[in-house]
Amino acid sequence: MSNDEWKEVRDFQKRADEALELFNRSAAAFPVKREVASLRARHDAADPNVIKIYHGEKDEDGVEYRLEFTDDQKTELHRVYLAARPRGDGVTPYPDENERAEFDASVFVGTIERWAGAIGEFQSTIPATQKERKRSMESASNAIMKFDQALDALDSAALGYMYAHIVDALAPRGVQLSPADNQITSMVDHPVRAMVEAGEFRARLRGIIEAVVEATKSASDTLPKHEHTENDPRYQAAANLEKVMVRTGLPFNSSETGPAATFLRAIFELGGIDIEKVSYWLKKVEDDPDNEAAFLKRMRDGQ
Repeated sequence: MSNDEWKEVRDFQKRADEALELFNRSAAAFPVKREVASLRARHDAADPNVIKIYHGEKDEDGVEYRLEFTDDQKTELHRVYLAARPRGDGVTPYPDENERAEFDASVFVGTIERWAGAIGEFQSTIPATQKERKRSMESASNAIMKFDQALDALDSAALGYMYAHIVDALAPRGVQLSPADNQITSMVDHPVRAMVEAGEFRARLRGIIEAVVEATKSASDTLPKHEHTENDPRYQAAANLEKVMVRTGLPFNSSETGPAATFLRAIFELGGIDIEKVSYWLKKVEDDPDNEAAFLKRMRDGQ
């Protein structure tokens, strides 16, 4: 392998490592808010698909609500899967084809069950309308300006006293505002230093606020629109279903009576989504030029 090829491999690995690191950090930075209220309501209404799990001896110790197919639902989904599943893959010899088929059916049903359980969490990540998103940005900008105006209303002594308390509160958290915050005596006991540093910090902060407000206005004016269809959890469920079905040799189409419709309907019903016809979302995936079937065809054609 040439030096250029090695460099390309290293660069790819570096990008992959960075992507994984950012993905892991994003969970803590933007925790998904679970929709517990609706699950609790479904459980209280005796919904057989909502299971209540206790993590302690009492309710206050922690309760989790989990979505699961009933035994009858699992049996029916197994039946549909086995009826649509091709017999053997032509590559791997199975000592017992029926045993393998039952195992594959269990894995498949368990997979779509987990997808359904995550639909509520995915829905919580969908942004508001573009108008509401921009309004929130403007609200943030206005709040920052109000903060700036509130600081202006403080006299030097009050500003210095507040600054001293902020310095002392942030120091244990690794944030150092004052060059003298490593001294043993609290900043509150050094009023002159606190007043001077507060005034200096106020001047720097004003410049920062002006830049932030201007940047926020620019961001609001140029904010790209969120692609609601592509990121819709209903579309994502249909797209994931197409990918798994195509990879495992199951027929995928947008028929309202086909196996894909049966599986997607089960996902939506378990996830609490009321949809009369699932063929709308199946058709969107079926017509997507970048779906799994199209991708595999391009691979076979060497494109």
